[in-house]
Amino acid sequence: MKTSTQDAAMKTFQFNINDYWSVILTKSGAATLNKLNQQFKEDYPQFDEPGVFRTSYKAGDAYRQQAWEMIQAFGKSMVMGLEPPFLGCKVVVESSLEEN
Repeated sequence: MKTSTQDAAMKTFQFNINDYWSVILTKSGAATLNKLNQQFKEDYPQFDEPGVFRTSYKAGDAYRQQAWEMIQAFGKSMVMGLEPPFLGCKVVVESSLEEN
């Protein structure tokens, strides 16, 4: 369903919140992710397994995670005036739902 505010070039599709998103991190996106993972490692050292909570992300790195986790991790940094966490603000969605 198209609303009057949608751009004619915009496409809509459905995805499940558990589907995966892939992005290329910017400097700020990498910093956000490193900070979150470092904090988790400090708060829950019993879950710190090698390679699971990486703290060495840098600009240009690819990152793939479920949509709900991306929203949780980057939601507060996706506001006007801040550098976007993803290169070109682009997200590749691996949707598990059938096209309509």
